[in-house]
Amino acid sequence: MWHREKYRDRRIRLVTAAMCLAMAIVLPQMIGHIKMFGKFTLVMHIPVLLCGLLAGPYYGALTGIVAPFAAFLLSGWPELYPTAAAMAAELAVYALVCGLFHQRNRIHVYITLPLAMLTGRAVFGGAMVLMLGMDGKSYLLDVFIADIFLSCWPGIALQILLIPPIVMALERADLYRPGRRYT
Repeated sequence: MWHREKYRDRRIRLVTAAMCLAMAIVLPQMIGHIKMFGKFTLVMHIPVLLCGLLAGPYYGALTGIVAPFAAFLLSGWPELYPTAAAMAAELAVYALVCGLFHQRNRIHVYITLPLAMLTGRAVFGGAMVLMLGMDGKSYLLDVFIADIFLSCWPGIALQILLIPPIVMALERADLYRPGRRYT
């Protein structure tokens, strides 16, 4: 009996990760065409953050790695190098931190989410410095701050406004509980 429950838990997490991956690919395609709204809303990040919170750190990290490359293959956006590669690192860290803090350590989503966002943003900046440095280019601090925080504040606000209520509504409906085995 335990064996069957263990595989059911894995299937639920896998299906959750697959749905989040599909949303991470489709949402930017739908919203990206709206001028002055597409790039700044960070809509690919929302499903990946949700995946880390709901499916756990490993499924979420895998979703975060795959999403930018799958979106590139289907639409040509984001550009493969350096943006998609840096986004893959950023999104994987987002989901990993969300999953580890919220699912494993049961830290509240309002604390976990900003921690994950700051950590992921720092990894994005480090990845951009590393990759552009290998090309002999530089990624200056003022460009980093403008790229990561100033131009994307609507997306950051959207993530903070949308994700915690979704997670808490799923918890209240008893459809999700951090660290719970789905039996």
